Amino acid sequence: MAIFTADIEGLEELMKAVSKISDEAMPYIWKAATEAGEMVLAKTEQAIPVDTGLAKKSLRLKKMAVKPNKRLLFHSVTYKGSSWSTLSGWQEGGNHIPLIEFGHRIIKNGRVLGKVEKRPFMRDTADANRERVVEIVTKYLNEALDKAGR
Repeated sequence: MAIFTADIEGLEELMKAVSKISDEAMPYIWKAATEAGEMVLAKTEQAIPVDTGLAKKSLRLKKMAVKPNKRLLFHSVTYKGSSWSTLSGWQEGGNHIPLIEFGHRIIKNGRVLGKVEKRPFMRDTADANRERVVEIVTKYLNEALDKAGR
């Protein structure tokens, strides 16, 4: 699994400026996370392999709220029924998304009958849109910093 890394010029100055962002500027951060998340969700919906369409219909943008006095905020593309505890039988929801993404073996009565090859789309979509996400977040961070009076 690839880990996202980036070199940021002027990181020290950025950290000082970000630490001065008031609660009034946090809506800009929320907008950045929402816009970037919605863009990645739309791209994921385009990339997902479709058979019955249940997996595609189950994709969601999970929005995490800002907690008071915390600078923690993120959104993630996820799917309805993402609990692995209900994998007995295919029901409405996207429980089979990890099986599509990572592939799996077909086992019956302890005997391996076959293998379904992986068809990655979630991670590939996120990786392919990394630069666009950075652009979106940068745009809103600049607006927040402008509001804070850089």
